Amino acid sequence: MARETGLWKPSGKPLTAAIKKLNIKKNEACVIGDSKFDMLAAVSAGIPNIFILNKNRSDFDQNKVEIFDSIAQIKSKLESLLTSL
Repeated sequence: MARETGLWKPSGKPLTAAIKKLNIKKNEACVIGDSKFDMLAAVSAGIPNIFILNKNRSDFDQNKVEIFDSIAQIKSKLESLLTSL
């Protein structure tokens, strides 16, 4: 969605536009990424669930993001979130 609209990370505007288009609330959304730009965009958009796949944990503010070592770990986290709805 971001490239088509001309909105680019680390701005939160691409994520805000996606949330609006999907007609969901920010707390119902999550961002899965692999870079600091993904984290910054999610924080800017006010999305509380930020999951990053990256081995370099020092690049991220641990208070704003959960960092995972594998896609399997992220999948497990998403499954637990979905079952709690």
